[in-house]
Amino acid sequence: MQNRPKPVPPHRSEWSATLIALRPWRRDDQMSQFERVYKIDRLLPGRVPPTKQRILEAIEVSEPTLRRDLEYMRSWLGASVTPDR
Repeated sequence: MQNRPKPVPPHRSEWSATLIALRPWRRDDQMSQFERVYKIDRLLPGRVPPTKQRILEAIEVSEPTLRRDLEYMRSWLGASVTPDR
């Protein structure tokens, strides 16, 4: 019986490459929802609230996506984000 070397688990970067390969619908320049929510959160604490247009330009998404992200922040994260009309 031959002594075979034990398989070495892949390095973390190899796992990342595998996960990225499994998400063909996501382009490299797209932000995840987590990244967008983080960026929105960083824009909000200023003295003057940002306009909807400013947020849309900062996270580079459509209005429906922004609406979904804000709803996610309200319902799941308990953020008191309310639009001014």
